[in-house]
Amino acid sequence: MTNSTTLLRTLITYGLVLPLAIFLGYHSGPLSTIIPFGIWGVIGLVWLWVAGGRALLANHRYGDPSLRAVNCFLLSLFLARIVLYLIVYGGFYGDMLHFAGILALSIALNGGVQKPAPVAAPASTPATIKFKRPVRTLATGVTG
Repeated sequence: MTNSTTLLRTLITYGLVLPLAIFLGYHSGPLSTIIPFGIWGVIGLVWLWVAGGRALLANHRYGDPSLRAVNCFLLSLFLARIVLYLIVYGGFYGDMLHFAGILALSIALNGGVQKPAPVAAPASTPATIKFKRPVRTLATGVTG
């Protein structure tokens, strides 16, 4: 018997195969989310991507102009990691560190999620109302 066969039989004997299979991952981002967590895990991950993308985009648009290049980099890195996770290679446990780290760095640098600057309302001038003068006809004297 080879060492790998002996190791596998030992793991099966002590009931350690399932935790080992979950820990090792599946080398596919979608599978590493669906198999252990099901549809609720997929919904949660997609929610994290949408909320995180919106936060990074807001920090990029409305953040400090001196951090514009950093915010652009963090947004593009986040989107690239999503594409790599879905198409090339991904593991839930390893990539969650990347997603959370990118979001945490952006929020820490910008002091939270930035919002657009409030626009001051222009000083309003009192509205003037122009009334029509009533038209009188000569023949009847009726106003109209």
